[in-house]
Amino acid sequence: AFMNSAIFRDSLFEIRRTVIDTNGIFAFYSNNHIYAGAVHRLVNNFIRTTSPSRITSGTAPRQAAIGYYYATYFYAGSVLEMSNNEVIVGSTYAYGLYVRPSKGRIIHDDTNRYSDSHIYVYHTTTAANNFFILNQSSNMQSIVYSGVATSDYTDEIVGIYNTDAISVNVDLGRVAGMSLTFGGVRLNTLVVSAAKYTTVNVGIVNVSVASTFSINPTTIFGTSIMMKNVTTSSTSSTIYGAYTNSTITVDTCALQKGFTFASGSLSGSRILVTDTVSSDTFIMSGFVSRDESAVDIENSVFTADVSGDAMYFTGSIFYAGCRLGLDNLDVNGTNALNMVGNHFYADSLFLIRRSNFTTYLPTGYTLYVQFNGGLLDHDGTNVHSVGDIYIYSTPMDGGLFVLNGSSLDKVTLSFTALTSSQIAILDSTLASSSTFSFTTATDLQFAIANSTLAATTTFALPTVTNMTFSVKDSSLDDFTFTHSTSKWNQILLSNTSFDTVRLITTTAENTDTVVQSCNMTTFFTSGSYTVNSSVLVDQC
Repeated sequence: AFMNSAIFRDSLFEIRRTVIDTNGIFAFYSNNHIYAGAVHRLVNNFIRTTSPSRITSGTAPRQAAIGYYYATYFYAGSVLEMSNNEVIVGSTYAYGLYVRPSKGRIIHDDTNRYSDSHIYVYHTTTAANNFFILNQSSNMQSIVYSGVATSDYTDEIVGIYNTDAISVNVDLGRVAGMSLTFGGVRLNTLVVSAAKYTTVNVGIVNVSVASTFSINPTTIFGTSIMMKNVTTSSTSSTIYGAYTNSTITVDTCALQKGFTFASGSLSGSRILVTDTVSSDTFIMSGFVSRDESAVDIENSVFTADVSGDAMYFTGSIFYAGCRLGLDNLDVNGTNALNMVGNHFYADSLFLIRRSNFTTYLPTGYTLYVQFNGGLLDHDGTNVHSVGDIYIYSTPMDGGLFVLNGSSLDKVTLSFTALTSSQIAILDSTLASSSTFSFTTATDLQFAIANSTLAATTTFALPTVTNMTFSVKDSSLDDFTFTHSTSKWNQILLSNTSFDTVRLITTTAENTDTVVQSCNMTTFFTSGSYTVNSSVLVDQC
């Protein structure tokens, strides 16, 4: 024991090449003041305590090989150095290291070894230039590196490598300038949190987490979080926080129970998920994107069981200039992509490219979107199979929706207003009744080609202006096209087989309708065609 003492400026207390081997509660115990300019150093030691007894009350550790606590106080400018120590405890209740460096600096390099124990490092007030590396330690219980700060910790370097542990918790309160890295680690629980991160680099590489995975800093500035080759095995796998000028990357990960981005925000920031496999529901809930932020998900596979959504977005907001991009995905579930209660403002973008969406049953949705005001860009490189598509949106300007090479139950598109948009169904099959409803449409291009639409296909356009609509080289059963107030439109049905065609208008002005080279059991048209309008049925 070294206790009730002081190390003053320019003094050194060092334990080197020493064996401390005891059956006591503590192998080495310090209860002292280490002042500015003083150094306390442990180098090349073997330190072991084998007693199973433990202290359970107060702020003391239960049992520790190395314990600094109670009145031990490292003042600003003091240093605790540890290098090449072998630390062993005789109980999984015990601490290999228990230290509260306070304002002092800790330098703990990767040559120290621990096993079967806990580690607790706690900063009571701000300390700068700390260096804490844990490497090649086995069967660890809990590892806690934390503190409470009223101002920022600076230049903090923390790393945990090639270690297995039940839980790891890193929380420093406020940090400015930190490198936090996990590599080759097997854990049951990993929690990374803080009140504020500024210019922090977090790397989680070759890590396996069996239970809770949580990255939960409150506010984040200029920070990079990288997950690479990470395996998570719990539904409690979540990233939270308000990110400004920051990036989050999930690369080549195995999310065995899905993953959640929850209750956060992006400002001038980006989330990238790439080359990743999610085996349960992937969720984004309550994330707000501003200032040209982006969420990009690419080159990945998302699968849920027969009772779940493969991808689920809810309560998220994308302001003008922000993007949600999905590219080259395989998405399979009861509902493949389910988006409810989100809001895309004008000049935001929802981009879908080169992706396959499949449901297990026709009653599921390959794509279910409540889409408000932004730009939907879904081109013909995407393929949908088995289920339904449902898209509901308030006004959209410049949108694109192309269904190509797909076989589905039905499609429902419902927009309050469409402007300068393009919609097409190409080389596809719809087995049940589909509905397309646009309250107002201006400068709309809509095409159906080389497709089979069974049952009833209904178009409802109360007010439509300057539209080009065509159906060609296809087969439709019951086709009803209602354009109540119709101006400056062109409607062409060609080389298509229908059971019934109904063309219904209240007033059509400068609108031309051509039905050419079609087979029809019943043809019906009604309404007032005025001001240079025409209906031509030719070679049918």
